[in-house]
Amino acid sequence: MQFSAVLLASAAAMVSAQQFGIIAIRSGSDIQNSAVYSNGEKLVIGGTYQSTDYEVKDMLLLANGKPVEFGNGANIVESESAGTRDIEVNGRDYVYVPNYSWTACPAPEGADYVYTVENDNVCGEAGIPFAPRAMYKDEKPAETEAAPVETPAITEAPVPVPTGGAVVTANSTIVLTITDCGEGVECTTKPIPQPTQVEEAPEQANGAAALGVSAGLAGIAAVAMLL
Repeated sequence: MQFSAVLLASAAAMVSAQQFGIIAIRSGSDIQNSAVYSNGEKLVIGGTYQSTDYEVKDMLLLANGKPVEFGNGANIVESESAGTRDIEVNGRDYVYVPNYSWTACPAPEGADYVYTVENDNVCGEAGIPFAPRAMYKDEKPAETEAAPVETPAITEAPVPVPTGGAVVTANSTIVLTITDCGEGVECTTKPIPQPTQVEEAPEQANGAAALGVSAGLAGIAAVAMLL
């Protein structure tokens, strides 16, 4: 049991001492994803500084190996006893400092950086609150599955119907009338009943179907002439 406890404590120390960088998270602001640096005196944003290596050790935040003291600002100090304790990186990889609100305050004129890291009561409305996110050196961008591409359903377009004349389809209804004139003057018109639907022709024989209908009509006309 004692051996297991020692192993767990060692593993926790290794995780807490893992080095990382810090970026500012503030959607819609000009500091979004900007790196937070140590200039040797304080934590700043912007400028031409090289990346800063952070780690949490003994619940202190170390910047390039030196403790950070969080009061009104975020100042680099020499002694660990002067550093702020109870700091941790939470489960969402944000750096938590008790009773401190990370805020980017505009740098004084002539400074070689753009913002200083302060508490939220230092620069009032000019400050930009942000969340400090830890970015581990061995961290890789998360792989995401490509979104499935939806293929639009293909529907069969209706075959265009020529407008030059009547076309008989499978659902057409044919009504013919025959005029019967005898020797007298009067003529009578007789409707000839037809099937309400014409049998559908095979798909490959559109021309043949039209020809068959024409032939059928010719036959009906011939019958009419005999009446």
